[in-house]
Amino acid sequence: MDKITRVLVIGGTGMLGRPVTRRLVEEGYTVTVGSRSPGKVEDIFGSSVKAATVDFSSPASLAAALEGQDAVHLNLPSGPRFEDCFRNEARAAETVANAAAQVKLKRISYLSGETVGPDRKFPPVQAKWQAEEAIRASGVPFTIWRATWFMETLTNLVKGGLIVILGSGRSRVHWLAGEDLGTSLAKALRTEDSADRIFYIYGPEAMTFKEAVLIFRDTCHPEKKIMKIPTGLAIILGKLTGGREMWFGAQMIRYLDAAGETGDPIEMSRLLGPTKTTLAQFAAKLKG
Repeated sequence: MDKITRVLVIGGTGMLGRPVTRRLVEEGYTVTVGSRSPGKVEDIFGSSVKAATVDFSSPASLAAALEGQDAVHLNLPSGPRFEDCFRNEARAAETVANAAAQVKLKRISYLSGETVGPDRKFPPVQAKWQAEEAIRASGVPFTIWRATWFMETLTNLVKGGLIVILGSGRSRVHWLAGEDLGTSLAKALRTEDSADRIFYIYGPEAMTFKEAVLIFRDTCHPEKKIMKIPTGLAIILGKLTGGREMWFGAQMIRYLDAAGETGDPIEMSRLLGPTKTTLAQFAAKLKG
């Protein structure tokens, strides 16, 4: 196996891209973060990474960013409208996959979703499936991560003096830390058997949304009250007020409540090691 040392991270300045990028740096990789705003990369990471301009409307910028790289990791945004998912994920992934094939990259890594599959009719999941298909068809060795719910998303629930739960809060998932995804990716890029694989990646403990929010609140924001908003009401409010993030978040919660966790993380744990970060540890680190 040719050694992978240089990694381009597209989406590295986002909520889930930052912990992955930092773990890759800590694991000794030379990391370049591709962004439409290279100055933002420096503001976040300082001199620990390189910055490259990546604008999907400019193929030349993507080609320049991929030059000299061994691998690329894609952390592409979804929403806040369903049509945005296909542009931001499916078409962007296809563009990167084609470019990666041209420069003969050694690996494409892509953050997908736990419920992704060919028969799912929910648009954000359909977009991820199309992205996976484009990556698999590229001929470049790939590692696809079908991840469950991330702990980092809890920070989005803080709204002024409240922490808002959309839905009943009864859905039980294995909450995953972005840092653990970064650790697993760092190992995968050094492991030949992780090429051309789809891994389900879960956190070490399962709990409901309400249980997770209580741990997060009690550790990071003990002064804030918790408010529940039914998903149906949140969808209506989002539509009436133009609050696309609320509308999209409620749609995602409604879908995930119905779909549940359906994958099996055993193979990933066997090959790359189990994830370790508990939600209590994540919250304590976040508090600082």
